[in-house]
Amino acid sequence: MRVLVVAGVLVARLAAAAPAHVLYLDPCLSGGCAIAPGATDSRTDSSDLVRRVGVLAPWRYGPAAFDEVVGCVRSVLARFDIAVTGVDPGAREHLEIKIAGTPQQLGLPAGIGGAADVRCTAVGACSSYEAEALAFVFADVWSGDVLATCASAVQQIAHTWALDHVLDPRDPMTAFRALNGIPELRDGQTCGSDCVDGLSQFGLACTGTGPAATHTCLGSGGPTQDEVQMLLAVLGPATSVAPTLEVREPVEGAAPPGFAIAADCTSNDGSPIDQVEIAIDGEVVANLTAPPYAIAAPDIAFGAHAIAVVCATSVATTAQTRIVSVGAACANDGGCAATELCDGGACIAGASTAGGLGAACKSSADCSSGECASEGGDRRFCVVDCATTCPTGFACLADGERGACWSTAGGCSTSTPSSGALVLIILLAWRWRRTSLDVRPDRPTHTVHVRNDARTLGDGARARCLESRARGHRVQPVRGYGWRGQDHRHARRHRG
Repeated sequence: MRVLVVAGVLVARLAAAAPAHVLYLDPCLSGGCAIAPGATDSRTDSSDLVRRVGVLAPWRYGPAAFDEVVGCVRSVLARFDIAVTGVDPGAREHLEIKIAGTPQQLGLPAGIGGAADVRCTAVGACSSYEAEALAFVFADVWSGDVLATCASAVQQIAHTWALDHVLDPRDPMTAFRALNGIPELRDGQTCGSDCVDGLSQFGLACTGTGPAATHTCLGSGGPTQDEVQMLLAVLGPATSVAPTLEVREPVEGAAPPGFAIAADCTSNDGSPIDQVEIAIDGEVVANLTAPPYAIAAPDIAFGAHAIAVVCATSVATTAQTRIVSVGAACANDGGCAATELCDGGACIAGASTAGGLGAACKSSADCSSGECASEGGDRRFCVVDCATTCPTGFACLADGERGACWSTAGGCSTSTPSSGALVLIILLAWRWRRTSLDVRPDRPTHTVHVRNDARTLGDGARARCLESRARGHRVQPVRGYGWRGQDHRHARRHRG
């Protein structure tokens, strides 16, 4: 599949702080993400790309698909000293990409796949980073496609590192993307693929026509950009040593109210342990600065919850997430409602309840546990994790390194498949997310003011990249602020 990606430009000031080494991918699961207008800051969810408060709808394609996106972005950036995580770093210095919702929710035209700032004073004189950058990938434009979402995420954050669009369809920076594998950043890339009516999406003159047309690279100022070398200059090579984190409790699956949360956090490079942070559904409930790193879970509603534990030294962080389903305490099925089952000392919904254990499902999003499985055919049912035991009427079947409770008769299946036949649609990686985050002190800052070939751009200059999935989507300037789509192409907008 080939997807056209186009960008529009404003003019903008240079960033003035040190580059961050943590990239947080946020699916906006807790009721969506409210984005406020103002100076761009990933810590406060404010952006100079919006003119009014907008709320991005949550990622709706399931935890497994989102974890694949995180893994893909992490793979593309693996050679650089930046940690890609799905666990919120909170107030720590970090870059962030909201991967959720639609462009219309932020006041942008339909079809825009992503948006990011590009900080420049002239062609070839762009900031190599934007401190606390906040970029956007509009998940519903890409319909949950993992590779397309991954490539869009890399492209948006790479724009904040002054990378332009390139011809190579294997590169995440291309405007015509061949989605046949994980994209890869390369040196010596010719800039182009985004030319419309003789101009690039950053308003630079193009040579040639169509998707093969080329132009000067906005960031490098030459016909090519060395993407790997540019990012190595900003981020450095991957060198951080993460601490070891073992979450002893809770285990995956059902949990009674007040369940224990306990972890061991060990430094691997002599750096002192800074803290162990515990969050439930994205909300921090404890910051522990000394062992034992353990608490009793606060009073939370019955149902599925994400328990994230972050172990941080002064230079690096490791995180794990466990998913538990909280229910009333029980010793057996008799201690639960007629529609519930007793699992691991807690009551959970059974097959007669939508999303319950043994209920039919099409994807992981249909299940309270976040897990949908099949026997290898078209029939799919909600399952829960297990180590050895399951509720009455279910058996613990292993699938590689993990196990799932599968009906032995009459419930979700009339036969018990062999271990090898059980195909889990969700991925183990979502449950055991382990992320190395490198947190570095501020580095020296600088400010640059230069003249380009058309005009002088000062501190008030600002650049914006808008990515469109629709081939040739046209965006033209509207007086004051805003974008108006028409005639399938992009035009440059200047404010000032």
